[in-house]
Amino acid sequence: MPHTLCVVNQQQAQYGQDDANGGFREFALGLYGVDGVSRAALGLQDRRGVDVNMLLFAAFVGARGDQVLTRDAIEDVRRRVGPWQDAVVSPLRAVRRTLKSAAQHGAAELSA
Repeated sequence: MPHTLCVVNQQQAQYGQDDANGGFREFALGLYGVDGVSRAALGLQDRRGVDVNMLLFAAFVGARGDQVLTRDAIEDVRRRVGPWQDAVVSPLRAVRRTLKSAAQHGAAELSA
């Protein structure tokens, strides 16, 4: 059950991008930190089930402009990370949201 970033890094290697030379990780962190990007990416995740790491990788390949990320490659990644998303990412996301909501509720009670 591969983690999304592992599969994306394998795809990155296939597409000839070297993370040590300003590759995907740097690009993704920079883009995700741009005002509004994380909110938009998480909104797509919530409303459409988009894998944020895959979204950022597609943006990375597009920004480089020297290769095409094919539909087959995207589908291959989805097939490979689907079990990880279902078994690990989705449950952790639910826990994180529950904790965040409880913390906000507790903070509201303390300030009241």
